Amino acid sequence: MSPDEIINIREAFNMSRGVFANLLHTSARTLENWEQGRSAPNGQAITLLKLVQRHPETLNYIAEL
Repeated sequence: MSPDEIINIREAFNMSRGVFANLLHTSARTLENWEQGRSAPNGQAITLLKLVQRHPETLNYIAEL
């Protein structure tokens, strides 16, 4: 998953990095690194990002965890 794809997913929810990172159970710094291309999300994070992208309502369920 490219940095631009990650940014597009976050921006589709109109969320700051901090809020989106918190919902993904990661740090804002980690999300920033993904978005800047300094590091890449692992397999589990990619799966979660794709799930949220394809089924936006999933983010509500994740927020309850």
